[in-house]
Amino acid sequence: DPTFWSLHTTFDRLWAFMRSGTGPTEDWEQDWTDDDSCSMHNWLDLLPFHDFQLEASSKGVGELYTNQELYQLFDPKSPSLPYVYDDFEWEHCASGTVSSHSESPKEPDSSQSIKSN
Repeated sequence: DPTFWSLHTTFDRLWAFMRSGTGPTEDWEQDWTDDDSCSMHNWLDLLPFHDFQLEASSKGVGELYTNQELYQLFDPKSPSLPYVYDDFEWEHCASGTVSSHSESPKEPDSSQSIKSN
């Protein structure tokens, strides 16, 4: 999936901002709702992640984490989290545009067609 890395980092940054309890997100509801319709969505479901080297982890080598444990490990207020975001500013959002070079979507050129072999 070519969008995974850009979406993942953006979501991580946004989620850290929301969990930080500052600004307009200070009243953000952080309750977890279990969803039995899909595996790995519940609070105590095991996920395919292990061996994070964080001081807050009590897991042994090879032991899988639950959603609850990962949620606690990646708390942006945790002193054992190995990274922190410099800021949570999104200038492109404040301006209302994605970029200063953005253009309106164009209709596909019907004179060009995809050729199959």
